[in-house]
Formats: sequence, structure tokens, C-alpha cells
Amino acid sequence: MVALVPEKQGPWIFTDLQQLPETHLRYEILDGSLLMSPAPNLRHEFVLARLRTIIGRAIGDEVVAFANITIDLDPSFFIPDLTLAAVSDVDPAADKLAPEHALLVVEAVSKSSRSADRILKPAHYTAAGIPAYWRIESEGRISLTAYALRTGRYEELGTWTEGETARISEPFEIEIPINDLVP
Repeated sequence: MVALVPEKQGPWIFTDLQQLPETHLRYEILDGSLLMSPAPNLRHEFVLARLRTIIGRAIGDEVVAFANITIDLDPSFFIPDLTLAAVSDVDPAADKLAPEHALLVVEAVSKSSRSADRILKPAHYTAAGIPAYWRIESEGRISLTAYALRTGRYEELGTWTEGETARISEPFEIEIPINDLVP
């Protein structure tokens, strides 16, 4: 399948994303440039589905865990694999989420997103002041690394891999048996 991208003069903006045809590709904007990546594989989605279930049990009704919601980092617009926000901060009619309403963003690294998920996106999330970032390594052995925003940068809270249980206190208390994320 070939996805045709319309010609565009000047920087891409959020409304341009809304005009793109629906395809199997994920479209995001980095500083006005269009980023395209393939749809995630089943392993990636399995890990995230399990994580979302575990998080859902831990956070209660005051926080919601979104899959694939756009965060407005204008002139960049990213779609984290999971975004947590307080229900009271969410406008159900909105097309995107303001970064100040994101409590946590989670990215699951795949072959096509290594640099973006490990370097590029965390730098933008830091600059936007998002208080917590988790990275899941989903290729090979599953691992979770948690970061908290401190003094203008993300500090690692820990890394846990298969056979271990992540005990994380920020932005909320949670225990995640990493084996529960393994397909």
C-alpha cells in the first residue's frame, strides 16, 4: 500500500494533520516538518495494552490513560503511545491535549521509532514541562525505564526488565511486574 502525501508549501500545522487521509501510518509534526512512521506491530501493541490495563487498575477514576492522543507542542505535535491526564483537565471535544494537562507520557520503542522515542520526544516533553516520561523497550527483552522531571530535565527513577517488578512513586504509586507485559 502506498500512502500519498499532498504537496505542502511552508511548515506543517495541526490542521494539516487533520486533512490527511486515514492510513496505516502514524503522522506527527516535528517543528513544522511531517514525520511518518509505520503502524506498530502486534508485540508493541500487546505490551501497551497490558501496561494500560495495569495502569488503569492503579490510577482510579480521576485520571484517564489515553492511547494515541495528540499533544500540542506547537510547532510540534506528537502522539505518545500512552498519555495520562486528570479527567478534570480533559475537554472531550478537543482535538489535542495541552502539555500542561499531561501527567505522564509513555513511548514504546520499536525499530522505526528508536531515535524519536529515546532522544527527540523526551527532549520536547522535557521542554514542555511534562512531569513524567516512561520508555518501554519492546524489541527483544521487555524493559521499562521511568523518568521524573526535576530541575528542567528528566532524571531516571529506575529501569526494570523481565523477572523484576517496577515500583514507581511518580506521578503516582504503582507496581508493574514486567513479566505481565511480555507477550
